[in-house]
Amino acid sequence: MQADGWRSACGGALASCRRSPNCSASFSDPSVPALLAHLAARGVVERVDQERYALKQALEEFRRAVEETLRELGAATPAQFRDRLGLTRKYLIPLLEWADRRGITSRKGDTRVLRA
Repeated sequence: MQADGWRSACGGALASCRRSPNCSASFSDPSVPALLAHLAARGVVERVDQERYALKQALEEFRRAVEETLRELGAATPAQFRDRLGLTRKYLIPLLEWADRRGITSRKGDTRVLRA
């Protein structure tokens, strides 16, 4: 596939994943896993978990929103993030786990805090 061929293959679906990381479920084409792996290698998307990819830009926006929330609150529960960020738990929890793995946050009981 050509470097820009992914745009036509994905249509607007990848762009619609801006705040919803479940991109792979949006596609019915069986070549999508290979396409997403290619896009991840090129730095366009990043794997959030086994089933979800997100645009790098969306993950950066999520990181900034999480950091802003935690600077203001000190610690936040998933419910507080949900209310502030407008994400459902279905998408929020994998993103928070991604932030934990990236060293952005740390889970302390039911809350997340910024990692020092």
